[in-house]
Amino acid sequence: MKKTTMLLIAMAICSLSFSQNKKDIIAEIQSYYKTIVSNASYKKPQKEIWQAMYSVVMESYPDLIRESESRGYIDSKLQQETYQSRVNAEIRGDKQPYRVVFTLESESRGWNVQANTYFPWVHYTKHDQVNILKLQTRLYEMLNGQIKLSDELQNKIETYNSEKKGRRKIIKGKDY
Repeated sequence: MKKTTMLLIAMAICSLSFSQNKKDIIAEIQSYYKTIVSNASYKKPQKEIWQAMYSVVMESYPDLIRESESRGYIDSKLQQETYQSRVNAEIRGDKQPYRVVFTLESESRGWNVQANTYFPWVHYTKHDQVNILKLQTRLYEMLNGQIKLSDELQNKIETYNSEKKGRRKIIKGKDY
């Protein structure tokens, strides 16, 4: 009986060490996306890049502060009661290929129950890099089409999904 139990425990440990969990695979996918979109340059006319950049920024940050198509920049914000974020998108380069740089600044505040007022705004950077990656990915896909995953990543996703059921599967559009 002890040998059987030890054998089952050893098999369980081995299977856990070889299989990847969902978070690891999603992190690997995000890293793959980041390598593609963070250093992307676009061999398109500046006007086309600016229009795509304008669309991407306005989807998430609808309050336009300033913009210039001729200079290639957009400054916009999203403001709520307890959260505000400001994004700056700029086309860099004098000639093709152009690069697009996003800068994001976020602030948040809480409610002070005792004083019945809001706390002061606090600079908040926790999700800035994630949101910049989303903007870069959306821009890349608008200008160059869908990002195709490597065969290795695609196989990892298929292997993981074949072992899981329902909502535990990795789904494009939901998880990455």
